[in-house]
Amino acid sequence: DTLDGRLARLLNATSKFGAELDSLSDAVSFGVAPAVLVYLATLHQLGGWGQAAAVAYLICAAIRLARFNIDSGPLAKVTFQGVPTPAAAGYLMSFVMLRGQMSPVMVAVGVVSLAFFMVSTLKVPKLGRHGLPGWLLIFEAATFLLFLFRPTVLTWHIWNGWNWTLVGVNYIRLARRKPDSGSPATADT
Repeated sequence: DTLDGRLARLLNATSKFGAELDSLSDAVSFGVAPAVLVYLATLHQLGGWGQAAAVAYLICAAIRLARFNIDSGPLAKVTFQGVPTPAAAGYLMSFVMLRGQMSPVMVAVGVVSLAFFMVSTLKVPKLGRHGLPGWLLIFEAATFLLFLFRPTVLTWHIWNGWNWTLVGVNYIRLARRKPDSGSPATADT
């Protein structure tokens, strides 16, 4: 998802049409496709409630993408506001991977929670220069690979727990920024 924009800028081939097309493809890739897959894998067992959960996710993914496109606030360089759609889509795919190990109701609760967290003001750390230290992200990748190669509820909780730890560390990092240094931490309040 990040390579297409970087490549367009590198080739000096950016356009308003390209940006809109990218948003549409993101809505399909990270909104429609995961919602359909998790519905077909698990949520269909809940009938209309499962449909409602999948549609709520899809609507919130579209809202999150729209907000991302216009977010130019001072914190935009150091943190995401709300769970990014690619991360939320990854979580939905983890529910698909665990379809025999989690009840459909728990999956629905997870899907609706992700929908809420996408449109919330939760500050999720960004990767890169302005993000968290590299060793934290390496450990995050390790917990994800552990889940990916051994998809169980236990390894899912280890991965998920570490992700919540990163969010907590991000809040601490943002709170420690000096207000008088022109940092973005005070502009968000």
